[in-house]
Amino acid sequence: MKVDLDASTMGRFQRYSTLILGIGLLMYGGTFFVIAGIDAPLSSIAGTVLLIGSGILFIVSGIEETVTLAGRTVHWTQLNGVGTILLAGGWMIASIPLAVNSPMFGAITLLGGLVLVFVGYQGMTDGPHSDLETTPSKTRITISIVLAVALFVFGFVVYPAYL
Repeated sequence: MKVDLDASTMGRFQRYSTLILGIGLLMYGGTFFVIAGIDAPLSSIAGTVLLIGSGILFIVSGIEETVTLAGRTVHWTQLNGVGTILLAGGWMIASIPLAVNSPMFGAITLLGGLVLVFVGYQGMTDGPHSDLETTPSKTRITISIVLAVALFVFGFVVYPAYL
């Protein structure tokens, strides 16, 4: 059972918070290009462009309930989901220079990015859920368990070895 998130407190909160996040991402992108310019590593530039794209989608999803693209109506939750996937991609790509020097940082960034991709995909296809499903998808449960276990392993087993 899905709740009408446009009328719910959760839907309004998510829209307002992603609007603020979108503005922050645009500010970050502009600041990055003013400070680093085009002399920055290509992966940092590409990642920042994706983050700016994410920010634009977050702003639009925070302001508009639906938009029409190529004759198709797109709901704010779908824009938000695509924005979350772009956020994950931008974060992972922009982190490549740091990940080269620290494989552990790269692994944690990759894992965190995959979690964001999963969240974005859920938002893009189903919209966010503000209630528990009566019969959750086995695939969703499996992915959630695998990501939780991987985060536990990296956080409590592998990372202390690098301290």
